[in-house]
Amino acid sequence: APWWLKRGTPETGPARFADYHHPLGRWPEPGERQARVVFRGAAKSTMTTGLVLWACDTERTRGIVWVRAIESDCIGDREAMQRLARRRGLPVEVRAREQMVVVRGVPVWTKTPRGAVRGLRHTLPDGTVVRPDTVIVDDLETRDTARSAEQTDRLQRWMMADLFGTAGHNAPPLRVIMLGTPITPTSR
Repeated sequence: APWWLKRGTPETGPARFADYHHPLGRWPEPGERQARVVFRGAAKSTMTTGLVLWACDTERTRGIVWVRAIESDCIGDREAMQRLARRRGLPVEVRAREQMVVVRGVPVWTKTPRGAVRGLRHTLPDGTVVRPDTVIVDDLETRDTARSAEQTDRLQRWMMADLFGTAGHNAPPLRVIMLGTPITPTSR
């Protein structure tokens, strides 16, 4: 997907991709869980925006939950998806009240750990109900949540109990992409 981003919106990516950018652009198989730990400023969120749009454009996903630590990051992600999708000529609709962007009919929910993720669903015009098949966890920890192992454990329990159950009953296993930069020794 790095090439998709570069070709359609060359100003969003670096002049040349580094070796570590190519794994950031790999789409996981159903049930696969990927951890992508890189340094700050490595363009991981930019690459992820491109990856999300590519997945919507190429029908690699039916729905995505993109989780960020704070709401302002979610708002920024929705704005970036809208801007880049329009530049690529993709139909896009921002539904801020639902914390969602719909790209080519694919819902992308942008949530924080404080937002409800259980029961996420989107109804297509033909009545088909779509639930997420992909979860992206992007820099979920902050300095405050990484202060103690207890807070880190609380985030992990939320992911396991609530977030990773969003696909629904009898659904294929979720794809999971976890992006992060460790903040403290208790970061997981």
